[in-house]
Amino acid sequence: MIVLYLILSGAIAFGIYKLLYPRGPAETAGDLGRKWMTWIICIVTITVLPKFFNSFDIEQAMIWLVGIIFYGSVAFLLGWIIGLCTIKKGKTVLGASQTVPQQALREYQNIPPAHVSETSYYIFLEDTVEGPFPIETLNRMLAIGHVTPDTQCCIDGSDEWNSIKDLYS
Repeated sequence: MIVLYLILSGAIAFGIYKLLYPRGPAETAGDLGRKWMTWIICIVTITVLPKFFNSFDIEQAMIWLVGIIFYGSVAFLLGWIIGLCTIKKGKTVLGASQTVPQQALREYQNIPPAHVSETSYYIFLEDTVEGPFPIETLNRMLAIGHVTPDTQCCIDGSDEWNSIKDLYS
């Protein structure tokens, strides 16, 4: 029976995760705080709720509720503080995301490449799709660090997204 309670607690934790966890990389200190808070709430849910389901004791429900509020708040504050220290304007020190100012993207589009290929690529930055860019422009953006090998890209006309490093493999 305890396995059923663990599965039920895991399903509830997964639902909480889907509701609270921010999509994409942590762009702000608040996003990082939400990520930390979500993980702690899921851990507390998986560890405490099976005891509640086993006995349906209101005390266990209160332990779970106080646990997610207290430990979730502590985790949010720690994640937020770390986010303030690590996430800089326009760039993440933790490597979760590389962002490019819109003006820089427009400048890249205006640079005439030495040899223009017929294939163009879209890239996914800051929760938006940018492009299309020729491969030469992607190479320059990669070389100067405005995108990373893990930045997602898509060939113009395709629906399949892959990392830039997959273009070279």
